[in-house]
Amino acid sequence: MTSKINVNTIEKQSGNNISIDNSLNLKSYDTTARNALTSAAGDIIYNTTTSKVEAYTGSAWNQLGGADISTFTLEFLIIGAGGGGGAGEAHTAGDQGGGGGAGRYRTSYGSGSISGGLSAVENDLTINKGVPIHVSVGAGGTGGASSGNKGGNGNDVYFYNIFSIGGGGGGTEEGYDDVSGRDGGSGGGNGKRNGVHGSTAQALQVGQPFYTGYGFRGGYSSGGNRGGAGGGGAGAVGAEGGQNYSVAGGDGIDSSITGAAVGRAGGGGGGAASGNNVTASPDGGGNGGSNNTVATVGTANYGAGGGGGSCQTIGQASVGAAGGSGVVIIRYATSDVSSYSQTGLTIVASTDGSDTILSINAGTGTITFS
Repeated sequence: MTSKINVNTIEKQSGNNISIDNSLNLKSYDTTARNALTSAAGDIIYNTTTSKVEAYTGSAWNQLGGADISTFTLEFLIIGAGGGGGAGEAHTAGDQGGGGGAGRYRTSYGSGSISGGLSAVENDLTINKGVPIHVSVGAGGTGGASSGNKGGNGNDVYFYNIFSIGGGGGGTEEGYDDVSGRDGGSGGGNGKRNGVHGSTAQALQVGQPFYTGYGFRGGYSSGGNRGGAGGGGAGAVGAEGGQNYSVAGGDGIDSSITGAAVGRAGGGGGGAASGNNVTASPDGGGNGGSNNTVATVGTANYGAGGGGGSCQTIGQASVGAAGGSGVVIIRYATSDVSSYSQTGLTIVASTDGSDTILSINAGTGTITFS
């Protein structure tokens, strides 16, 4: 390629410097025409496809300036995995497990107090193109296997610099004492309450607290029967236990980031004591077990808690159910990104109007945008 500079006035300065009075206009090519050139190292052009000044190194064209298109903005919904439900006593009239809590719920999509704990939405993310972003989507916590076993906490989820912890495992029973749920994005529900040991005031403090920006606590066990309490959801506390039926977990939060409103991050229900009625848990939360139904798992990729266990047969363990896996959902203008590559992740892509939505449903790896 032969370059030519046309100017009206050139004024010689000291040494080898020159001053050009009018503007310097580089030769313009689109990307296809640029690639057809026979270029030498040091050649410079203006690329009309990328709106960048580009220089040839001898093997590749590198961008030097122009309009900044190296970053783009995305909206997100990131939920930690749900906690597993706690186990109960191996007796159909025994002391049963609490539901698992939902994972931490963080979002920048929408407006108002619609993040976890009904806190304000967060800021959108500005992402650098060409730079790998680390991502991990954790599995739900395991259910308690036998009397005295709490449910396991859900695994954490992260994308870029957004970190969402997993939900707390549900509580259980041990002897004649309540065993509270675990801390987490939302807290796990208490196990049964078979009588009060210590003062009533002390007993009512058992259960997980409310965390602004995270979620809500699991339910207490205040009734006279032996059923477990519901796990906390992103949007509400779990139902109180001590009932003879399976109570519901706390509400999650709705989001339309995928195009339609979907409720996610509900808490798992508490296990029933000597009853068969089950109150369905909302927004993906698993139902607590009853005397004739087993506890159900939290919905996958909802970050929802698993149901607390309730014994089916005398002498057999009252097993809690696993929590639902977490999720990373991102949304950006389709025109802002030409493509992406990933390693180690399970991604489902869709569109809504002029936007692209990526649901990262499993795995630990990286995603790179271009």
